[in-house]
Amino acid sequence: MAGPKGFTIIARPNTIVAEDGFPLEAYWLERAGARQGDRGLVFYIQGSNDEPVLNAMAHLAGFVMLGMRVLLVERRGVHANGTLDATASRQYATRSQRVHDVLAVLRNGLDNRQSPAPVMLAGVSEGGSIAVSVAAVEPRVTHLALFGTGGWPQAEELRHFVREQGGYLGIASLSELEAKFEEIRTRPDSDELWLGHTFRRWSAYLWHAAVDDVGRLNIPVFQAHGMLDQSVPLASARAIRETIASQGKCSLRYVEYETLDHRFRDPEGKSGLALVEVDILRWLAGTGVLNEKEARHFEEQVRRNHPERFG
Repeated sequence: MAGPKGFTIIARPNTIVAEDGFPLEAYWLERAGARQGDRGLVFYIQGSNDEPVLNAMAHLAGFVMLGMRVLLVERRGVHANGTLDATASRQYATRSQRVHDVLAVLRNGLDNRQSPAPVMLAGVSEGGSIAVSVAAVEPRVTHLALFGTGGWPQAEELRHFVREQGGYLGIASLSELEAKFEEIRTRPDSDELWLGHTFRRWSAYLWHAAVDDVGRLNIPVFQAHGMLDQSVPLASARAIRETIASQGKCSLRYVEYETLDHRFRDPEGKSGLALVEVDILRWLAGTGVLNEKEARHFEEQVRRNHPERFG
């Protein structure tokens, strides 16, 4: 959620030492020159890219504007100045490590917080899968928001696209894909690269299904997915919706955007995040984080700031 013009946020750094002694670079986002409220905590979890997590600050400003505290943590090896320690990035690029790191930073933030206000995890793409796993084991998480996240194992998502699109990511056939999967199975700790990631990283994600953790949740969930997504199949996102519906333990607001892709951009490359922001506000009102008057007020601001989407 982006803030209005003239609204400035700053990132306050906070180093958290993980169980293995690794220093995790975390940040609290705050409004410049204003007393920080705490009507809720939002922990943002980025996807698989090695860009600094602070690149998402502009998209998170709206949560700060709502009086919520926003917490972020860099992936291991990534630094706020844009440099990358490739050795550390490859060594620690496993799913279990990301889950443990997010839990360490989240629990540090919660243990030093007195507010009973809601605690929301907001995960993007692969980060959504991490968020689901964290929410499944940390009972203080009260809300979950997923953006471009699928419920299938990544192996099945790749199979889907290779079946549907010849030459997807340069993969000629399903047999070629399965041969690569078998190679990764036999060398799961290898630093050999495939599609920009090490075998170690792929072995940690290819066969894990987010729906397995979704079935353990009993909190309100918001899920947004672009119907033009070419990274996570629409059917994989719908698998989360179907799992929640079959379990009957969570409330879910699920929204598909017909003209948006994995990054919530339209075919012309223009951002459609304003559409998602309006739906998030309605969800926050529906789950009691905001009252209806507040939600309408902020929705009107979003609409005024984005005449290209709501004009």
